[in-house]
Amino acid sequence: MHIDSGTHGIQFLAIFVTALIGSFIGFLSTSLVSYITGRDAAFKASYANVIAKIHAAADLASEYWLMPVNSDPSLVRDVAASDMFTKAALLEVKILGLQNQIIYLDDQLRFNLPDKFRPTLIDARNKLIDSLTGGSYKSRDGAAEYTLSIQCQNNAAVLSARLHGALRYRVMARYLIGRFFKRLQFWTA
Repeated sequence: MHIDSGTHGIQFLAIFVTALIGSFIGFLSTSLVSYITGRDAAFKASYANVIAKIHAAADLASEYWLMPVNSDPSLVRDVAASDMFTKAALLEVKILGLQNQIIYLDDQLRFNLPDKFRPTLIDARNKLIDSLTGGSYKSRDGAAEYTLSIQCQNNAAVLSARLHGALRYRVMARYLIGRFFKRLQFWTA
């Protein structure tokens, strides 16, 4: 009984090429899943940073709007009022800094989210910014602004919830893509 060595060579070559292609597809799918997972971790860290800044700004703004202070330095007559005026000025600066960070980071995050979430996120962010500043810091009459303080907290909660909803949608899409590649890897191995 004689086995044709030419047929064996072709079968071996076909098996070798098939194994090589399967390994290559497995490598690509594993690399892609690792890349997506790494990007998601960085995105979630950015998201957590934005949420923390949103609530820090809302807390500072609530404190600012609950202070009974007049914005006009010429009306400051005693040391206690002077200290309160200085604290209010410091809070204004901190709030404006956080406001700019929120705008910048929110702009970065929104471009990594599906388009359908962008208008609602922009609207929620603008409402938060309006409540943080109350229109203009320099127009305080000395009374505490309870309504603006409450609006700051409410608008921060709304923006956080909308960002969370958009992130959940994005994570679900990534999860489904990841499952697809894991199944592809299973069938090619």
